[in-house]
Amino acid sequence: MKIVVFEAEEWERVACLALEPTHAVVCRKEPLKVGGAGEFADAEAISTFVNSDLGATVLKHLSNLKLIATRSTGYDHIDLDY
Repeated sequence: MKIVVFEAEEWERVACLALEPTHAVVCRKEPLKVGGAGEFADAEAISTFVNSDLGATVLKHLSNLKLIATRSTGYDHIDLDY
């Protein structure tokens, strides 16, 4: 499974990379935004924090997506209707 972790702090990066080699894990310091969403079209799972844009415009680019794991208390940055 390809997993992309956005807004990853260094300590999170170390923890996430423990999932390899079973999964392909990419850790990004930047939040997920519409301009770069197409780069991650093959991601099956993403983990985000509050600054990532998970609106319909972004989610349309993630055609293989099966799981969104937010690392925040709230989820108002995720378009649940989409």
